Amino acid sequence: MKTHQVQQKTERRISAALRLVFVAALLLGQIALAFFLSTELRQRAAIIYTVLELAAFGYAVRIYNRTDGTSYKFGWIFLVLTVPVVGLILYFLWNGDRQQKRLDLKKLPMPEEPEAQQAAHRIQMEKLRRKYPQWERLSVYLGRQGYLLYGDTEAKYLPTGEMFLQDMLEKLEQAEHFIFLEFFIIAQGQIWDRMEEIFR
Repeated sequence: MKTHQVQQKTERRISAALRLVFVAALLLGQIALAFFLSTELRQRAAIIYTVLELAAFGYAVRIYNRTDGTSYKFGWIFLVLTVPVVGLILYFLWNGDRQQKRLDLKKLPMPEEPEAQQAAHRIQMEKLRRKYPQWERLSVYLGRQGYLLYGDTEAKYLPTGEMFLQDMLEKLEQAEHFIFLEFFIIAQGQIWDRMEEIFR
């Protein structure tokens, strides 16, 4: 009986020892695998990162040669060169090789001018040819593009913004039936105060 108990204890100890050895072997194997993978990946990561850097440099040159705005281009170039992985991903997601916000619209033909206007154009062309022969070629070219020559028109050259504003205020004061103005931005100030007086 005692021999049987001693034998069982010995077997348990051997079994526990074998389990410990097995666990230790697995741990050592896992450590070795992690070390091997980290070394291999480090070497390959350097190669991959070098390839990404070269790709980023190539795309930076490509972005620089595009016809987009300067601030837009330098923003992308800075991002792609400083953080190539994230920069290239964002470039492909948000911009890619598409033209910036380009609208692919069908080219519409110029509207056909009435026959009376075309006849008036021919008369004006003849007058221009006689009076200013040096402008004939340009007017013929414009006429072929659909831009006819009009008579009884007038243009006034105003070389400075001050002269333009003064002329505009004078024309506003002379208006009899209506005033049509088109501006991108209007803000309060001396010019607007004078315009407001005229409107009132």
